[in-house]
Amino acid sequence: MADEQPGEEPQKQQSWALRQWQRWRTFTWRDVIIGQVGEGASNVVIGKNNVQINVGGRNLSVPIYAITLALLIIVGFLVYPLVKPIWWPSQMTGGFNIAIADFGVLTADGKVLSSTFGADLSKTVFDQLQTEYTNAKQIGAFKENLTIWQDSQGSTVKNVTFGVIKGSTEQARTQAAAALAQRINADMVIYGYLTENEDPKGLVVQFYVKAPTITNEPDAIVGRHRLGVAIAVGMSLSEIEQNAVLAKTMVSPSLAVRTKAMFWLTLALTHSWVNDNATALALLLQAEQALPTWKENEGKEVLYFFIGQQALVERRYDLAIDRLQRALALNHTYVNALITLGSVYADRAQLYYLRGRTLPAALAQCVDHGSFDQAATTAEAALADLTLAAQYDEQALKLAPTSPWPALANQARMALGIVHQTQGQAYIFANQMDAANQMLAQSRAELGQVLGPFTEAQRFDYLAWASFSLALANRLQAHINLVEENVALNNKDKQQGQDKHAQAITSLTQALGYYQQCLDQRPRIEAKPFIVTHLLDCGCTPYQKEARDTLDTLGKKP
Repeated sequence: MADEQPGEEPQKQQSWALRQWQRWRTFTWRDVIIGQVGEGASNVVIGKNNVQINVGGRNLSVPIYAITLALLIIVGFLVYPLVKPIWWPSQMTGGFNIAIADFGVLTADGKVLSSTFGADLSKTVFDQLQTEYTNAKQIGAFKENLTIWQDSQGSTVKNVTFGVIKGSTEQARTQAAAALAQRINADMVIYGYLTENEDPKGLVVQFYVKAPTITNEPDAIVGRHRLGVAIAVGMSLSEIEQNAVLAKTMVSPSLAVRTKAMFWLTLALTHSWVNDNATALALLLQAEQALPTWKENEGKEVLYFFIGQQALVERRYDLAIDRLQRALALNHTYVNALITLGSVYADRAQLYYLRGRTLPAALAQCVDHGSFDQAATTAEAALADLTLAAQYDEQALKLAPTSPWPALANQARMALGIVHQTQGQAYIFANQMDAANQMLAQSRAELGQVLGPFTEAQRFDYLAWASFSLALANRLQAHINLVEENVALNNKDKQQGQDKHAQAITSLTQALGYYQQCLDQRPRIEAKPFIVTHLLDCGCTPYQKEARDTLDTLGKKP
């Protein structure tokens, strides 16, 4: 052919099918890139689709890192105000801390929505409480350190916005109030809502108390308390926002009375928190006289409850029983009052069994011997008190799961376990060992059920009390085993005697374990010196030594 050059092979024409096959095969090929770089070379890039950022001898990595860091700092600066309330919420640092949330609107489907009118009522409560505390300090009636927060104070005081307490049920709202109290270290959260779901339609006022254990027994202050029936507004929720001034005029008189009542309650609690119980009780009794217009359906059972609880601490049993019965007459489902009333009868009975006993030196110094004249007068009277205590605790246990604060069920169960333990002791004194065995078995079962919940809830003070009570129940059981051992040996039943002896050792060993569990809570409750002294130092420590000494005499060390 004329076009062909010498030495060249003639090109073959490929068929259309072969060309398509080769084109298809290229889809599965991978690039192979080979390069050789000599010594001393710089700014060399080998490969495909590379971007070279250090051209001309300039290394741009450091500036890029600096730019990235600067961007992160800027983003952090912008985001910090948003995450700070979540990660580092402001903490209340007073001796007694009150947070006032906005009053919301409770819809028919159970939602709580924000309300301009409700927020204004919340600020009204805040302003009145602030004025009451200021006036009380000026006349010397109030010297304790109290902190009160509300959203109208803005970010200069706190970085947390309370808003309304939300939740589709009363229990959920109580849990939300408890979470807020825990989050900012508040001792009390005041909240509520406007509703058309009740009769009368209007404003419901309530508060949650995150109470420490302030007595030598676990108290039932903790939880939600409601200040009576709703405060009638006289108009629908849709009308309130358009007639806010008129609505506030209608609500204000009753709201002012209930706010005044909360002032007296918190005034007493600030003293109770520092173990000035005599002053706390005097203030609560004074509140009865200072609130002549406070009607009983406006939440007066709450005042009666707090008087009863404080009277129990002072061991003024008749006063406690009277006020707690009044509280239950107004609200028979008031679980807190049921538990406390049970504690009144149980405490009076326990004093009877302490009176005249030779106590360990460490325990004797912690017992108020002046209270013995308040004890039950006879063994029969003490047993009758324990029967009543068990009845009230059983009622509380039955109602607690449906209450706004179901956690009270664990307190009711522990209280019932302590009562059954004391009943077991009473039956031992009466030489009724079968009845004692039955009561102690119930006591151990009830107390054993609360260890997990108290641990989970981090109520280590309650955990220490339950452990102490379980230890005592096991020691009493060991005493019964030893009595039964002697009976068996007197009846020439050696095997039965050995079995009872072994059971006594087991019970004492278990008691030692529970005493130690009680003592192990010391680092967790050291901020509550009253509990550490009266429970650990005066209870678990000397009784653990007694149990260990008893084991030694039985020829068995733990």
